[in-house]
Amino acid sequence: ASEKYEDAYALSADIFKEQVSLDDFTVYLNAFPIISNPTSIDLESASIKKNIATVRGTLKKDAESSPIIFQLIQVDREWRFVNVSLSDLPAIDLELDEEA
Repeated sequence: ASEKYEDAYALSADIFKEQVSLDDFTVYLNAFPIISNPTSIDLESASIKKNIATVRGTLKKDAESSPIIFQLIQVDREWRFVNVSLSDLPAIDLELDEEA
């Protein structure tokens, strides 16, 4: 795995790491370069329900663009990455406990 993928993985929530290995995370990012190496990210909205934040935006890479949804979970006053999905790609599916 590249160092940037390892750094991104380190910022993810434990629930993510329990269900997705670094190798699987790397394979996912390599399969979709618009996620791993966008030329720009336009964030359009954010909402928080309990300890889960959902951020919506658009990723752009060259002439390609795609809507994206990030989910973050608050753990010990820090926001940690827990999920990402593009409209035309599968999300890394995790079961979240909103009471955590």
